[in-house]
Amino acid sequence: PDHSKASFYAAVAILENIGHALGDPMMQQIFAAVMGGPVFWLATPFFFAGGLYMLAGIFTLFFRVDNLGAKIDE
Repeated sequence: PDHSKASFYAAVAILENIGHALGDPMMQQIFAAVMGGPVFWLATPFFFAGGLYMLAGIFTLFFRVDNLGAKIDE
């Protein structure tokens, strides 16, 4: 139904905003912490973000969407 689709999109938007609220300052703090080190460590925030994306991708493998109640003719 349409109301469940709207609730799903609202939940995604809320989680995205929470992710930005927590992730952006965290990335800035990591980058600020490695500024004084060797040049190699400047990529640390990006490796960290890549690891989080990899975990999120693996996590999505465990979700399944069933369309048992959907009608094709609609």
